[in-house]
Amino acid sequence: MAAFLPLLFGLLQQPAAPQDLVLTPSSVTIPSTVEQWGLSEGLPQAQVNAIVADALGQLWIGTHGGLATFDGHELRAYEGQDATRLASFRITALCHDRQGVLWIGSESEGLGRLLEGRYEPVELALPNGRKLKAVMDVREADDGSVWVAHANGVAQVSAQGALMQSYDDLGQTLATASGQDGSVWIAGE
Repeated sequence: MAAFLPLLFGLLQQPAAPQDLVLTPSSVTIPSTVEQWGLSEGLPQAQVNAIVADALGQLWIGTHGGLATFDGHELRAYEGQDATRLASFRITALCHDRQGVLWIGSESEGLGRLLEGRYEPVELALPNGRKLKAVMDVREADDGSVWVAHANGVAQVSAQGALMQSYDDLGQTLATASGQDGSVWIAGE
């Protein structure tokens, strides 16, 4: 699972556009140098669980000790308005949507969004009465909604943060993917 990926940056010598960060079979090359960035370089905690690039090519990194950013040159713990609150989160999933919103999934805090530097929890009441906790994956769909894989199933959430549909009692779901035909694939235990 992605929770144990080491934080390696060898291809990011300069800030890159998001399309440049996508690996396709024809674009994969072996880097001549690999640099490892960790606690001594500014990572807030050693376990990296999620990583996503925004539209400007900046990386957002989710750890068990909060959020960090990497601009291709400097790795820093997130310093925005809600940095102290986010530092207590065990972040497990990140998704940067086409509207520029950073969706944050966490182990105990559920789902939230970073809008213009301010954290906003997304309070979802699932049909079974449970609260959304233990978010494992957040993925944007073609229609701008996001699919959230969590401890009890999967939920579709509108771009505004409202529950659209929920499939509960699937067991722990770990990841989602969108098919070219608009279908959603769900991986779980």
